[in-house]
Amino acid sequence: MFAITNNKNSLKIFQYVGFIFSLTVVHLSVNASSNTHVDESISARSVKMITEQQAINTVFNRIEKNDNRIVVRNRNHTATFDMYGVNFLPTLGPVWHWQINQSLKQNVTNKVIAPVLSHNKVDYAHEGFIERYLLKKNTIEQRFIIEEPYQDKHDLIIEGVIKSPGKFITTTDGWLWQNQQGVVSLGQVTVFDAKGNILPATMHTEENFSRITVAASTLKTAHYPVTIDPEIGSNDFRITEGAFDTLDSSVSYNSINNQYLVIRVGSFDDGVLATDEYEIYGQLIDAANGAKIGNVIRLSFIGTDGIGELSAYSADITYNETNNEFFIVWSANELVAGLAVNDEVEIYGQRVNAATGTRIGDSIRLSDMGPDGDFTYAAFFPSVVFNKKNNEYFVVWAGDDNSGLLANGEAEIFGQRVNAAGEEMGGDVRYSDMGPDGDIDFEARDPDVSYSEERNEYLIVWVGDDNTPPLVDDEFEVFGQRVNAETGAEIGEDIQLSDMGVPGQTIFLVSNPAVAYNIIDNEFFVVWEGDDATGFLTGEFEIYGQRVDATTGFKIGDDIRLSDMGANGLSGFDAGSPSINYNINNNEYLVVWHGDDDTSTLVNNEFEIYSQRVNSSNGNEIGLDTRLSDMGTDGDINFFAAYPVSSFNANSNQYFVIWRGDDNVFPSVDDDIQLFGQILSGPATVFFANASQQITEDIGSAVIEVQRIGDTSNTITVQFETVDGTATAPSDYTAANGILTFNPGEISKTFTVLIVGDKDGDRSINLKLNNVSIEGDIDSNRSTSLLVITDDDKSSSKGGGGAFNLLTLFMLVLIVMGRQYIRR
Repeated sequence: MFAITNNKNSLKIFQYVGFIFSLTVVHLSVNASSNTHVDESISARSVKMITEQQAINTVFNRIEKNDNRIVVRNRNHTATFDMYGVNFLPTLGPVWHWQINQSLKQNVTNKVIAPVLSHNKVDYAHEGFIERYLLKKNTIEQRFIIEEPYQDKHDLIIEGVIKSPGKFITTTDGWLWQNQQGVVSLGQVTVFDAKGNILPATMHTEENFSRITVAASTLKTAHYPVTIDPEIGSNDFRITEGAFDTLDSSVSYNSINNQYLVIRVGSFDDGVLATDEYEIYGQLIDAANGAKIGNVIRLSFIGTDGIGELSAYSADITYNETNNEFFIVWSANELVAGLAVNDEVEIYGQRVNAATGTRIGDSIRLSDMGPDGDFTYAAFFPSVVFNKKNNEYFVVWAGDDNSGLLANGEAEIFGQRVNAAGEEMGGDVRYSDMGPDGDIDFEARDPDVSYSEERNEYLIVWVGDDNTPPLVDDEFEVFGQRVNAETGAEIGEDIQLSDMGVPGQTIFLVSNPAVAYNIIDNEFFVVWEGDDATGFLTGEFEIYGQRVDATTGFKIGDDIRLSDMGANGLSGFDAGSPSINYNINNNEYLVVWHGDDDTSTLVNNEFEIYSQRVNSSNGNEIGLDTRLSDMGTDGDINFFAAYPVSSFNANSNQYFVIWRGDDNVFPSVDDDIQLFGQILSGPATVFFANASQQITEDIGSAVIEVQRIGDTSNTITVQFETVDGTATAPSDYTAANGILTFNPGEISKTFTVLIVGDKDGDRSINLKLNNVSIEGDIDSNRSTSLLVITDDDKSSSKGGGGAFNLLTLFMLVLIVMGRQYIRR
């Protein structure tokens, strides 16, 4: 991955031919109404100027030098440079080692070369060229600079020896070295010269080496110096290709096949659909490495192909682990039976085979807003959740109906239960009550829904304009409604969940609420973007959260501010469109949003994706806001990231975040809006590999495995111990306790429990983990294990042992003698 900038200083310094291939680490795990606020009158502030690279080195990289060894530590990787090449250890993924092939005579000497550190780079000075590594905020960029014009009559060959324990995989986009936690990937080569001309080259890669070849005839006319420019590290990866536009997107995790399904509402340049015709498309993503599985899959067929007026507008997705299916819902103006007019927008659903991404049956109409054939009634912004207990779905949306005393144009929140076969269960149910019925000045919009497995209930949240005192017309807040999952009936009344600004004032706004359920603490956590009056925040949109007791539906404490975009009091820096996931492994939430911040070299109106971890037991922030995306060149507002959506992978303790973005990394160019993704590791988490295991006492010992998932970049320790169950130490076993140390990259450790003596009956030992180091966490659901010791004499003594066997033999003798007597 690379960027070609138009910066005159850059062109002056780096006039070269470049060979570029991408070496990246992939971690293992639209709402059009969203507001953007810009204050053009912000005064200049006095700041101490430092270079971008100084800021990057200060914030992102920690560099250690010891004789001929240089170690660079980054949150995404650790890189070691020494006389034997580069050793690259990603946070998630296998270790990957690269070294110039010393067996090649061309351009390479046989002497050992030590690395040299200079500011932001590490250099190896070979004969004829410099092997250089630039230290960036998320990556290490590798360059081979050949300063003199190429004179050799043979083709130029650059070859490196690769060593990695990861499984080697060839893909259409490049090559992967993969383990359980993630991958290191190597992309195809691109060659260009100082004037931007693309030059032909080939790249051949196998498990243990990679070779780039450029024809000598091509290099004779090239502009010099020559530079080979791969990038090593973790980075955003592009999910979509081709010419299209995207209105909305979502993603869900399939725990059985360990893959994601990314869906988008967008156009597609396939020669069949109109340029303004929007359908639902899907792309399967391998959760182990972030690689795309198969091709783009079309999931909706709205109206007649080629008619742009018939389109989808917004969509959501959920996963059914019982049937291994996805269920997708969207809003669209579809000409189906009974809907004889254009622009009549309703909600539709589609079952999808989770293993293949293919449709199951046809789409299903789920909403019934107003009389069929009347386009003045509509349904928008659907949200869906899966109910594991009942094996059914619950779909909610913002709709304009003619039921009861509602007036045309009066938007409220509605819902529909759907069984696992994709069939409606009952009719539409109204769930919100904003203002007096019949008054179109009050409305509800932007719904989201979450499911409580503990109580078999749903919580619907939305943005509403209500007149319940002290609220007034046009004073928008976040509301919630509990729903009985067995019947679909409301539980209690609407509950106001947010408190933005001063009661009775309409200048404080909220939008885009999202909700997640915490099964350990039996509570919901609701987040939204809002404009509050606390401190100096008037007119400044940030992300807020509110804990909600799942038993009562009441708020727990007050609103919590989660984002910190720009300095307080500067309304030009905002956060919006939050998404939230609950991490059951660590009992915490991850909130992501798009934001306009002023940290490092970012400027006003330069939007990127950010995240914040939240302690679910108290709502406190864990650490600081973290930037996730890198769209375009820092400081350039022409490139952006927006509308993030996330999914959590409990199997690997990882998150997958997707967003709409405009990037300048090849093959992207400015204004080429595509979907991008980033797979993030959760905290380093240790647990027993087995909840229980059984051994026979004659084996003499049991080997107990403890595993680590999530962040594997650091060294962490955890204490283990045995506790008497029905077995007691030292008569039945030898008590064991100690400390397990997971070094960087290690995901499994074991300890041994010795079994003593020959006893009657089965016995058990309790195993426990505790006192993990500060860099790690213990999975509370898997912090204990049960070791069962089986009596090895038990199998031979069932039903009375030896006496039973003698009796059986005696009876067999009598039977044989009896048969012989009968034959006579």
